[in-house]
Order: sequence, then structure tokens, then C-alpha cells
Amino acid sequence: NAMPIEKRKVWALVMNAAAACSPSASPDEAPGRPAETEDRPVTPESGAGSTADEDGLIIAEPDLKVAFIGDQGLTTEAEQVLDLIRAEGADLIIHAGDLDYEGDPAAWDTLVTDEMGPRFPYFVTMGNHDSSAWDGPDGYRELVWERVADVEGVQCEGEYAELATCTFRGLWFLLSAVGIDDRTKTSHADFIAEQCNSAPYRWKVTNWHQNQTEIQVGDKNNETGWRVYEESRACGAIIST
Repeated sequence: NAMPIEKRKVWALVMNAAAACSPSASPDEAPGRPAETEDRPVTPESGAGSTADEDGLIIAEPDLKVAFIGDQGLTTEAEQVLDLIRAEGADLIIHAGDLDYEGDPAAWDTLVTDEMGPRFPYFVTMGNHDSSAWDGPDGYRELVWERVADVEGVQCEGEYAELATCTFRGLWFLLSAVGIDDRTKTSHADFIAEQCNSAPYRWKVTNWHQNQTEIQVGDKNNETGWRVYEESRACGAIIST
């Protein structure tokens, strides 16, 4: 549904692909950028071409529409979700991880390309079911980056899909793989606090895959800690998990 705000609007198409697909199943330093990603652009021109509000904060383009999804799969239902996103006229997708549950980066990439085209702004956060096929020349890491690397207006810095910030058409968002493998709760919370509080944007989103027991209907353990939520709330971000 559209939610009007003063002067500008961001339309959020909020969906959970899991509802349509088959059911799924001490402080360290923040993770470093892997060698194969060193040449990726890391100096965004924040807000280039965007306008600011009366407080000097960069505002998203009027009627920018975002689709938030997660836990996708390679099913017919997953295709239907992407069909709906396209039919609703979404301008970008922010995917909260667990791309296909089969560890098949090429199949997932083909699904998205067939439904959305090769250069639709499709942003990804790593999920726990993605980690086993994440690295290497044919892994998810390279494919998810290639999907947005050359899209006009996209600027990202950090370790994309794992601990990074991006901007697109005046929207600022942070992608975190907190709670997956050795990615520590403290280092990601520190990153959120530093980056989100210093981002001069009116609309900000923090996005990760894992969550806490008390905010999901399943029986999974606490996986992220509460501080990533609190730091996001404190900086005025929408939390998307």
C-alpha cells in the first residue's frame, strides 16, 4: 500500500516470499573485503542528482517503490512473487537472503534474469542457506554483485551483501550478514551505528536475514542480538529482515 508523507513519498511493496514458497527450514573486527572484490567501487557520490529537505537531508525520489522479499526458492511461487513485483511497478528489490535453498547460484541468477531482466536493481543480503555456495568464481557473491554493479545510480561501499551500505535514487540502505558464520553481532552493530548515524538521508533501511526468537513465529534461537535493532532504531532506519 502507498503511504503518503509530507512533500515526498516512498512506496514500499512489502512481501515475504516465504509465504508463497515452500517452507524452509567477544567482539571481533568487522569482516574484511575479500581479495577478489578489491576493485569494486567504494566511493559513492552520496545523493548525486537528489534533492534535500528543509533539514538538509537527502530525500528519495518521489513515488520510489521498494519490494522487500526473503527466503525465495526456485519454485513456481517464487516466479509469481517476482511477477507481482514487476506488475506493481517496483523500482528496486531488497532481498533479505536465502536465495534458493539449493546452493545453485546459476539457477537463481537465471530465475531473476528471466523474470526481471539482467540489470534490474536487485540488491541482496547474504542468508545462512547461501553461505555454502557464496565464494568462488561461480558463487553467489560474484553474481549478486554483478547484478547491480553497472546499474545507473547505484553506489555501494563495503563488503557487498555482507557488510555494506548502498544508495539508489535517494534511498540509503545497509546490508548485513550479522549472525551468519563468524560474522559477529558486535562488529555489525558498530558498523550500523557508525554508518547509519552519519548518513545524511531522510529514508534509511537496514536489512539482514537472521533474527531473534521473540520477533518470529518459529522456534529459532536468538541469532543477531538486540543491538543491531537498537542501533537501527536510534538512527531512524526502517528495519527489514
